[in-house]
Amino acid sequence: MSRNLTKSRFKVGYECPSKLFYLDNKKFGNLNAENSFLEALAEGGFQVGELAKVYHPGGIEITSANKDQAVTETAELLKRDKVTIFEATIRHENLFIKADVLVKSGSNIQLIEVKAKSFDPTERNPFFTKASVKKNKPQLNSQWEPYIMDVAFQAFVIQQAFPDFEVEPFLMLADKTSIATVDGINQRFFLDSSVGGRVSVITAPGTTAASLGAKLLVKVSVSKEVEVAWASQFRGGHSFSEFVSYLSSLLETNTLAEPVVSGGCKSCEFRIGADLKSSGLLSGFENCWSKARGIKAADFSRPMVFDIWNFRRSELLLAQEKVFIDQVERDDIDPREGADGLSASERQWLQVEKIIAKESTPYFDSEGMAEEMERWRFPLHFIDFETTMVAIPFHAGCRPYEQIAFQFSHHCVNENGTVEHAGEYLNREKGKYPNFDFVRNLKRELEDDNGTIFRFAAHENTVLCQIRQQLLSTDDVSDSRELVAFIESITASTDSAESEWLGPRNMIDMCELVKLFYYHPPNQWFELD
Repeated sequence: MSRNLTKSRFKVGYECPSKLFYLDNKKFGNLNAENSFLEALAEGGFQVGELAKVYHPGGIEITSANKDQAVTETAELLKRDKVTIFEATIRHENLFIKADVLVKSGSNIQLIEVKAKSFDPTERNPFFTKASVKKNKPQLNSQWEPYIMDVAFQAFVIQQAFPDFEVEPFLMLADKTSIATVDGINQRFFLDSSVGGRVSVITAPGTTAASLGAKLLVKVSVSKEVEVAWASQFRGGHSFSEFVSYLSSLLETNTLAEPVVSGGCKSCEFRIGADLKSSGLLSGFENCWSKARGIKAADFSRPMVFDIWNFRRSELLLAQEKVFIDQVERDDIDPREGADGLSASERQWLQVEKIIAKESTPYFDSEGMAEEMERWRFPLHFIDFETTMVAIPFHAGCRPYEQIAFQFSHHCVNENGTVEHAGEYLNREKGKYPNFDFVRNLKRELEDDNGTIFRFAAHENTVLCQIRQQLLSTDDVSDSRELVAFIESITASTDSAESEWLGPRNMIDMCELVKLFYYHPPNQWFELD
C-alpha cells in the first residue's frame, strides 16, 4: 500500500531520501522509534500546542482519525469566509499534512506551525546566515533550516490543493523576551495518557488568553524564508517541487533511494547495535554502506573513522577511502602534546592505537593525576544538580526556558578516606519558586570549610551562573549580594556573562579530569573474555 508523504516523512526524506525506505519497514531497526514523542514531551511540545490554541479562540479542531473524513471536514470549513482550524487536514495527490493552525480570511490563509523552540524577536534576520545576508544572497542557517523546510512543505501542499488561496506561512515560537505575569501557567495544561496510552493535553477550565497574562508565544512571518526554501536546489539538482515529487515517488513505489554515505551517517537512527540485530532486525545503515561502498557484513564490527572522539576530519579520510579506524595513520591525526595531560589529538590517536593493537586495557596517567590531586583540599565536596527548563513557565517573573533548580545532592570525601552523604536540597512546596532557596541551602552546605568542590561537566557551573543573573535582575531578595558573591566564589563566568570572573574556589570539572588523564576503549570494539 502506497504511503503518503506527510510533513514528518518529508523531514526524514529531506535529511536523507534513503531513510524513507527503512522508516516504516518493520524489518529494520529504528533508534528513533520513540524519540520524537519523548522529545516533544521533554520540550513541552504538547503543552505549547495547546497554548497556541488558547491564543486562537473560536478555532475548530479536526479530530477524526479517518483521514478521508478529516480531509473532507477541513475542505468544508475552508468554504467559510472566515474560520480558524486546528489540525487542518489537507491532501493533494500523495501529499498529506495536518497543519497546527490555519486562519482563513477571504482568500488568504495563514499557515501557523507551532514549535516549542525559543526565539528572540529582537534579533535581525535570525533564520539566515550572517554571511549570506551581507552578500544579499540569503541562505537558511542550519539551526532553523529544518523548521523552515517543514513550513515550506506544508505551504506547498496547501497551494497545490487550493491554488486560488494566498498562503502566508508563520512559525509560532516561545518568546524568550516575554516574562510571565501569572503564576502556574504551566499547570493549566495537564498531560494525560489515560486513553490507550496516547498523550493528550487537558486545558484547565476557564483558561483564556486574558487569564494567562502576558503572551508567551510569538507569531513570526517566514514568507521570505519559505521563498528561499522553494528556490533551493536539492539532491540530484532537483527544484523544491521536483524534490517533493521524487520523495513521493519513493514512497509510492517503496524504492530505496541510491545511498549517499558520509560522516553524517554516524548518528543515523538506522545504525542499530547488536542488541536489536540479535532480535532479528536489520540495519539500514549497514545496507546503505554495503551498497555505496561494498562493505561486507563482517566488517561492520570494525569501528569507523567518524567514531573517533571529537574528530573533525572524517570526511577527508572517507574521501581517501579510509573508512575504518584501523586504516588511520598517525599523520591523519597529527597528535600534538598537551600542556597538562592528554591533548584532544593525543586522545584521538590513543583511541586509534588501541584499536589497531586490539588492546582493551585502559590508559591512566597516574603521575599527572597525582600532581593534580596535590592541589586539592579536604574535605572534598561532590555536588550534583537536578533542574528543568520548560517552554511554559511555572512562575510569574520567569521567561520561557528559564532555568529552575529544584534539587541538589552533596557528598563528601574526608581526609581519612570516609565518604558521607553530607546533605541535600529538594523543593517539595508546590508552586514555590525554588532557585534562591536552592542557592542559600548550597551556600550553607559549603561555607563551613575551604574544601575543593567537584562537578561533572558544565551543568552545575552553568546553572549557578544563570541563577546569579536572576539575582541581579531581582530587587526584592534581601541577601542577593551575599548569594551572588557566593556563586562567584565557586564558579567561572560563562560566555554569556556581562563580566568575567574565576572564583578562588572554582569547582573542578571531573569530566575534564577524565579527558586529561584517563581513557578506556568501549567494550563493544573488542571480544570480551
